[in-house]
Amino acid sequence: MNKKFSTLLAGAALLGAVTANAGGPVKTVAADGLYQLAVDVTGATTGTDKVLTMDKDGKLLPLTYNQIAANPDTLAYSLWCVEVTAEGYGKAPVYNFTNKATGQRLDVAYAGTALNGAAKPASGATYAATGAVVGGEMQDWAFSATYKDAMNPATLYSYFHADSVVGLKLNTSNVFVLGKATATTAQADAQTGSVFTKFTLVEPDSIVMNANAVNTIFGTQTADKGVKLTFVDDKNNTTLKNYFTDDAKFFAVDAEDNGTVDPSWLRIITGKKADSTFVYVDTAYVNENGARFLGFNTKQLTYAKLNAAGTTKHTVADTLGTALKDQSKFRFVYFPAKDSLVIQVKQVTYTKDGKNGKFGAAIAANTAEIIKLKADGTFDSTNSVNATNADVDQYGKANYVTVQDLVKADQIRIATIYFKKEVEIALN
Repeated sequence: MNKKFSTLLAGAALLGAVTANAGGPVKTVAADGLYQLAVDVTGATTGTDKVLTMDKDGKLLPLTYNQIAANPDTLAYSLWCVEVTAEGYGKAPVYNFTNKATGQRLDVAYAGTALNGAAKPASGATYAATGAVVGGEMQDWAFSATYKDAMNPATLYSYFHADSVVGLKLNTSNVFVLGKATATTAQADAQTGSVFTKFTLVEPDSIVMNANAVNTIFGTQTADKGVKLTFVDDKNNTTLKNYFTDDAKFFAVDAEDNGTVDPSWLRIITGKKADSTFVYVDTAYVNENGARFLGFNTKQLTYAKLNAAGTTKHTVADTLGTALKDQSKFRFVYFPAKDSLVIQVKQVTYTKDGKNGKFGAAIAANTAEIIKLKADGTFDSTNSVNATNADVDQYGKANYVTVQDLVKADQIRIATIYFKKEVEIALN
């Protein structure tokens, strides 16, 4: 009996965004994984390495990691679900690949094409004159001989007769084309990659998202739709909002202060974008007893206010002031392989009692604890105040958007900030 193993269980949620290369080769195909097919790599990938992508029209394209970083909408088109059918009895497994952006399988046409009538050489291959496009009968691919203990870099080819195959080749013009060869030739070339192109299944690394990547969920929706995330588990039995999962949805914009964009950080607008209601981390605690937790607040700046001439306080930074402007800056880091999102805030301020009206006094008396982060999300010891490495996690990071139990017995949970991530966040 054939045994089928699929990463399609990874779900419909996709994608992440900019900056960073992929990780190393995959050793085992996981049931909840999203992967990339890197061209002829054996170790950790670099920015100039290429991966197999599919555009909206089904055309197969090679893109470098640098190109994907420069145009983050393309990331989704480089991610693949992998379905493996183990034939058993010593036979090689069969692979099927489904693109996460388009939902289309990696299937190509042979019947009815010019390649069908072309000669099949005794060695080497005959190649198509035009680029490969999905939408055909060839979808079962020979690839790595193993998928549980160690994945082998290998070529991709599919049988159209017991002794004949078509395979993928990245030609000298940087175009993926189909080639026709004997099965014997393809098998002998599987680990060499001279007749067909050799691919390595790699796991994408974490990626820092920009505003467009957040708003479009990497090209899978228009930027005016708004975004609603999923927290597991989310807030519960409370009137306090989680602006990241609220039905009103949110939008991301560049974190700009007086014309200067703060790299790696975004601001969040909740509700209608035209209303410009920005989210920030408050300095007041939401509870009086037990462990104290900070909540979120909003500052509404309508388009008119943001563009008012001759006034002060017509930007987010001006309105919140120097002491709090960084508490409205968020960093989104996405892990494509697991559809897992990490959100951090650039600055968090804790006061001794955390009550409204005490913030200014604490700042003046230098008793407030201010935890600031660098652009990479790590603890900024230089610009933090009354904070130490004890306030960060094992990765040297802190200020995570998370969910905490306020009253565990009553299942009261709130969205808050903590020095470690304790909730799974997914894109939808």
